[in-house]
Amino acid sequence: MEFRGQPLHLAIRDGNDFLIGVIVFADVIVGHKAEIGFWLGKPYWGQGIMAQVLPVVCQFAINQWYLVRIEASVFKGNTRSQRVLEKCGFEYEGIARKHFFKNGEFIDSQFYALLDDFSDVPF
Repeated sequence: MEFRGQPLHLAIRDGNDFLIGVIVFADVIVGHKAEIGFWLGKPYWGQGIMAQVLPVVCQFAINQWYLVRIEASVFKGNTRSQRVLEKCGFEYEGIARKHFFKNGEFIDSQFYALLDDFSDVPF
C-alpha cells in the first residue's frame, strides 16, 4: 500500500454507512514502526466498537508494513482511550510532560506501544 508519506485515515462506519470514527496511521517506517491515533463519536462510546476495530487494523498494519512496533499517545487522564489500548494489547511505556497544547494549556501524554516479533521481514 502506498500513501506517499501521508497519514492513512481509515473510516469507521455504522450499518447505515454513517461516519462514526477514524483510525489514523502516521509516520510509518516500513519494517519498523508506525504511530496510531483514533477517535470515536461520543454517542458510540462505551459500546466496545474501538476495542473490536483497533486489533483488526493493527494486525493489517503489522502484516502490510512488517511492523514490529505501533505507538500511541493519549492525553493524561483519558482513561477510556487508555483502556481501549490496554484491551488491544498495548503496554504503557511512560509519560511525556507537557507534550500536547490544547485549549490554551499544556497537557501531559501517556505513551503506549504494541510490539510484534515480525520475524519474516522480506528484506
